[in-house]
Amino acid sequence: RALRPLYLEDLGLAPALELLAKESGVGFTLVGTSRRVKPEIELALYRIAQESLSNARRHAQATQVEVTLAYAPHQVRLTVSDDGIGFALPEDPSVLARSGHFGLMGMNERAQLIGAQVVVDAAPGEGVAVTVTAPTT
Repeated sequence: RALRPLYLEDLGLAPALELLAKESGVGFTLVGTSRRVKPEIELALYRIAQESLSNARRHAQATQVEVTLAYAPHQVRLTVSDDGIGFALPEDPSVLARSGHFGLMGMNERAQLIGAQVVVDAAPGEGVAVTVTAPTT
């Protein structure tokens, strides 16, 4: 199930993310009307959500984590935010890879494959928000 989530294929991104959030014990918010988008976009966003939730669980010491999925006419936006300890973003992302932290690089690579943009808003003591915006047309 972790490698190929059937509920993603069967039900779509919004229900799959809602279930993932519930299983992770975090909040889920849907903005707009849920609709199916290309399978590669759904899978990339789902995997980025999984990685973001994993990072929050392992590193953030957060008390609140929220997954938000927003549909607009020509795009879909995923945000995973937490109120944890945050971190300082290095100017050169390869610094994270050299120290064995590949999660953010993997998110960026997945996003690039679907023509999406990733924005990581993080600062020490301020929590983290990972936002991915993907075109749907």
